[in-house]
Amino acid sequence: MRLLALACVWVLLLTAANAIPKKGVNVCNAGQAAITSITAAPSVRPSWAYALLATSSPALNRGRCATFTIMDGTSYCSYNFLATSSNGRRNWIIGMNVCATHTPSWKVIN
Repeated sequence: MRLLALACVWVLLLTAANAIPKKGVNVCNAGQAAITSITAAPSVRPSWAYALLATSSPALNRGRCATFTIMDGTSYCSYNFLATSSNGRRNWIIGMNVCATHTPSWKVIN
């Protein structure tokens, strides 16, 4: 009986883990300045909650691309992104679907 209960719990945990989609975004720096920070937030919450590239991390230099994974434990798929460059410019994209079957790309021109 305990083995059956453990098996049921295991199946429920696997189902719950698979219910949260894999989320990410590929950011390409097509500008002249380095990108020093990238933050994200679900479109349903207007605050910049998740630092994908912090100011303490190495910058995303021009001509470079990087893929960032969003691991917030939610099933939200629509996200807003804000990129800040070393020249002080800020670029944002609103409502990007990060649950697409392919990883979406954002080309930042600063």
